[in-house]
Amino acid sequence: MPTLAGPAPIDHISVATTALTIAAISTEHIHIAARASIEGQDADPGTLPARIAVPVSSQSPNTWYDATWELLPDAALTFKDSAGIWHSWPGPVHAARVLLGSDGGVLALTAGAYDLWVEIDLADETVRRPAGTLEVT
Repeated sequence: MPTLAGPAPIDHISVATTALTIAAISTEHIHIAARASIEGQDADPGTLPARIAVPVSSQSPNTWYDATWELLPDAALTFKDSAGIWHSWPGPVHAARVLLGSDGGVLALTAGAYDLWVEIDLADETVRRPAGTLEVT
């Protein structure tokens, strides 16, 4: 798998959408899976700068939080994209993540509905994609 260091010749970024539910009293990482490719070959997005936004549902993402990457070696995903098409990603899966919650998280959330967004910096683009929803109970 090619490693992407510095400006990368990425020709495609894919983001798996998700629907999560967490308790308002919880502090936990949220993960957003992403794939990168160079000329059709899988590439490691883990060296690219990434950020996650968690705006109130249907609001624009204005505040972005620096994310770290986690490699989930045994994970495989099956998900439906925003067009309603099912996809399957074999493992390993790279996931951008941030810690949410009042006990050391980047953001403490109250009960309600939120959207998830991910932003990934490429050589000459900043890719921003909706990545799902978060229900805080």
